[in-house]
Amino acid sequence: MAHPLGAVYDTPHGVANAIILPTVMEYNAPATGEKYRNIAKAMGVEGVDAMTQEQYRQAAIDAVKKLSADVGIPADLKGMKIRVPNSSMYINCLTAMGATPTGMPFAETISAVQQGVIDGLEGNMNAYSTNGSAEVCKNMSLTNHLVGTCGAYISTKVWNSIPEEYRTIIQEEFTKGAKELTDFTNASFEETKAKLEKEQGCSFNEVDVDAFRAAVQPEFDRMVKEDGVTPTFYEQAQAILAEYRQANK
Repeated sequence: MAHPLGAVYDTPHGVANAIILPTVMEYNAPATGEKYRNIAKAMGVEGVDAMTQEQYRQAAIDAVKKLSADVGIPADLKGMKIRVPNSSMYINCLTAMGATPTGMPFAETISAVQQGVIDGLEGNMNAYSTNGSAEVCKNMSLTNHLVGTCGAYISTKVWNSIPEEYRTIIQEEFTKGAKELTDFTNASFEETKAKLEKEQGCSFNEVDVDAFRAAVQPEFDRMVKEDGVTPTFYEQAQAILAEYRQANK
């Protein structure tokens, strides 16, 4: 089963196996005898000897799912209710990643996590450290699924009505401000991460970015076909990011 997944989405074979393993284990469980008891023990599940056959089978499956979650396999998000802004881009992206996105105002999010209405939320490091998310969600997967942008927008008519000398000054200041904000965000990332680990007991997981990239590729293809996104937009964005990273090593 992993071979077609790799062939269609260019997913590394090991990752493809990891993605489908929990589902295959669930399907095969009734025919496994006591094998899952050994798997559960090997995975560090406690109290296995006191469990019924149904319980240790489920414990083994849950342990494999947790391992996938710890190492960032895309299937980890399957069925997880993740809060996103009420935006089709966010909803479609998280759906492609395997989650069940739930659009809701942020003001309702913390209580929704506490009450079990949702399993978690998506966001960036700075927001995670300041908006209360870290108090209720102690595990953060570093998916880099979206690159946030901040812009200053003005109509062409108004912009062209401004004398050129002032347009030059405005552009220079915005360009300067953009670099300062980007540099600050990058510089504070590791500092904020370390503080959250030490003071709030948060854990951060690196994920298999290539696997997630393969998972969302169909959504990007849809955006090109249905939404008019430039087919080479992704490559152009990656080139800009690479240029920035090279210049700011």
